Amino acid sequence: MRFSRSNQGVPGEEPDPVAVGDALAHLSKELGLADPRIMKQLVDHWPEILGAQVAQHATLQNLRDDTITIAVGSGAWATQLRYLEADIVHRVAEVIGSDAINHVRIVVDPQ
Repeated sequence: MRFSRSNQGVPGEEPDPVAVGDALAHLSKELGLADPRIMKQLVDHWPEILGAQVAQHATLQNLRDDTITIAVGSGAWATQLRYLEADIVHRVAEVIGSDAINHVRIVVDPQ
């Protein structure tokens, strides 16, 4: 699969090369998945976003469209994080400088 910034539809011409990160971002968007660069920033800054103590009990599961899914080990932690949903959205925007997250989904996943 090749993505091109120019020369689209010009017979006989090779498309311009595209950086792998740009190609993955394009493919992810087409599939309704998160931009992998945003997901990496979330993972890298997770303790900073949630706070170190909360981050020990909450795992970032995925990012789809504008919603992050956070898994916790108990109903008590799920309740706690539901109270913090607006703060989490705000902290994500502050820390990674993106308004890509507008919703938080909390799931209980005891391990």
